[in-house]
Amino acid sequence: MGQGKSFHLTLGARDWEHPAWVAQFYPQDMPASWRLCFYANEFSAVLVPAQRWQGTEVSDWRGWLGEVREDFRFYLELADPGGVDVEHLGRLRETLGPQLAGLVVPEAMRVPGEGGGYTPAMGPWPDGLPCYSASAPATHARLWTGPDTQAPCGPVGRVVLPSGAHPRVLRDHLEAFARCSQGRSGVLFLDAPPAVMGQTVTLAGLLGFT
Repeated sequence: MGQGKSFHLTLGARDWEHPAWVAQFYPQDMPASWRLCFYANEFSAVLVPAQRWQGTEVSDWRGWLGEVREDFRFYLELADPGGVDVEHLGRLRETLGPQLAGLVVPEAMRVPGEGGGYTPAMGPWPDGLPCYSASAPATHARLWTGPDTQAPCGPVGRVVLPSGAHPRVLRDHLEAFARCSQGRSGVLFLDAPPAVMGQTVTLAGLLGFT
């Protein structure tokens, strides 16, 4: 069923504590502290919303690492890039190391750069930490946010999908992301119920993306 270039896709959720996932994915009697481990047994990446990581400390981050495999990757969502505590982010990067794979700016906003100018994807972030932004030019730094995203884009996407999303819609999203991405692999985060994720995983396999 796959079309076009060879493409390897990694799927992940926006927040392992997503309300729909808490209600539908995890066993009802499971302690909250076990959810990340349970999630990481099925998926290899997660997008962490700003409210989940801002205000956390080194002990929290070490706890996260203790719940996941070494090849698991965290991406941090920025709700307000201009208000990010860069020192806090640097400590988080130092603790998580290579398992912190990048930053995601989902809204069309401008990120302050050096010299009073603005760059949509490059802020005063820790060295080597990539940032994928919906505001970035059509390059490897652009965040894919749906089929209307201008090509080319980077290897990271984030979309919101409702409960009951039709398989055709899911397929269109997967194929559009693969076409848009400059590389041959990518990570797509779904803000969606677990049933929609399950359908998407199945379709990705049928399309030859996994």
